[in-house]
Amino acid sequence: MTLWVELTGAIVRWLLTIAGATLVTHHVLTADESDRFSAAILHHLLLLLPVAVPLGWSMMLKWRRRTIPQP
Repeated sequence: MTLWVELTGAIVRWLLTIAGATLVTHHVLTADESDRFSAAILHHLLLLLPVAVPLGWSMMLKWRRRTIPQP
């Protein structure tokens, strides 16, 4: 895997851990439900990845085209 994929995965896992811990702390979820919640969110993110990556790439290219002067 590339460095960017590993970095993105680490950040997503970190964010899910914070979200789960916050929900357990405020008694919204139990510890068992927190694991299932994280797995379900990760599953949905993986399903949206093939759509989100090209969309983000397209938006970045359009933004760069408008902000960086072309010769």
